[in-house]
Amino acid sequence: MKYCVAAVLLVIVFTLLLYSCSSVAYQPDTFWEDLRSLIEKEQHRRAIKLLDRADIQEQLAHDGQGYVLIAEDLIYRPGVPDASSDPEDGDWEIPGTSDTNRYQAWQEAAKSFAAQYNAARWALDHP
Repeated sequence: MKYCVAAVLLVIVFTLLLYSCSSVAYQPDTFWEDLRSLIEKEQHRRAIKLLDRADIQEQLAHDGQGYVLIAEDLIYRPGVPDASSDPEDGDWEIPGTSDTNRYQAWQEAAKSFAAQYNAARWALDHP
């Protein structure tokens, strides 16, 4: 019985360690770099988790300017009027997005995040 309890505890500890090592904390000052790094390593699930953890209002305040760009047929800003305009200073293109992206869950998560971020930025820029 002692060995069974010990084995269960070891499995729980091991699982918690794996989860803690694989999770990515949201930090506004490193958010964009963290996202780029995850996509470069093709860690799309972790990148989606990071987008889910991001506080859009906090990130807007930290960034101070710019919109988020998504690549599909064109590079555009979802969530704002005239979304297909050319990139400007302060804009950031989410990496790993395109109309040929094989990671559809990443494409959809990135597009959703960009639309929310951009709509909030538009509201700040056009009160």
